[in-house]
Amino acid sequence: MTSLTPSYSIPDGAVERAALHDAIHNAHKASQRLARGVIVVIAAAVRDILTNNHPEAPFDAVYLELREARDGSLWATGRYWTKSGEDRTFATTEGVEDPDMATYGMNEWVPYLDDSNHDTWSPFVTELPDGPRRGGRFYHFDLTRAAVLDLG
Repeated sequence: MTSLTPSYSIPDGAVERAALHDAIHNAHKASQRLARGVIVVIAAAVRDILTNNHPEAPFDAVYLELREARDGSLWATGRYWTKSGEDRTFATTEGVEDPDMATYGMNEWVPYLDDSNHDTWSPFVTELPDGPRRGGRFYHFDLTRAAVLDLG
């Protein structure tokens, strides 16, 4: 009979558990901070799209449509609503230069909003009722609240 010896030893684990707990806490805080930054960037991107990068120019978007992907991340569709409730798209708004590229560029950032930071972005959205008919979950994203979010 062969006697077995451990292949390796593991210390009591207190130091490792503390380090892991600290790393998880820091990762969560970083994810929340990332979400706050993306929320403000989305508001800035819509403004820049509608004003052709002239931030002082007037525009009237108050909500942006976001679609939730199967993995829980969000994506901008290019659809938005005005203060008066008019439903528009970047593609059909006069003066918007290259609306497809604008939406594509915004979607470089939007998918960072996902399940890992849901509790940060969810207060900025309202689920749209026609999502199931359209094959998914769609949201109104509140641009006016996003624009004044404290990044701290």
